[in-house]
Amino acid sequence: MPDVFPNDLMGEIRALQKRVEDLEAQLKSRPALTEASQGWIMRGMAAPDTGSMPATDGRIYIKGGRLTFRPGGNGSEVQLRPPTTIGDPGDVTAGDAGSTYSSFEQALMNQTKSRFNALLSTMRLNGLIV
Repeated sequence: MPDVFPNDLMGEIRALQKRVEDLEAQLKSRPALTEASQGWIMRGMAAPDTGSMPATDGRIYIKGGRLTFRPGGNGSEVQLRPPTTIGDPGDVTAGDAGSTYSSFEQALMNQTKSRFNALLSTMRLNGLIV
């Protein structure tokens, strides 16, 4: 049976130690991952523990098939939903209520119209209505 151990066993051990040190150094100096040519694959998981993280940090993960964020300090989970767009319903154009309404009812109608149109305008500016 041939000898499976090299003549210089200590030299082999030193060479292995050097390779391990070089690999460890490469891991420490590796830049952060900031892009992926084929996208990221994220597996579903339970909410991660973020109790040891500062409140200014957090984790993004998939839970129940939905992209979710949890801030440091084990804060509340927030589901991150992509914006959905809806068709523009157009501004409310109601005019004077006429003599059948009191001034209170007219003012309420004007305020409702004004606030609804402001909401529509904000949604248009933010691309939620197309």
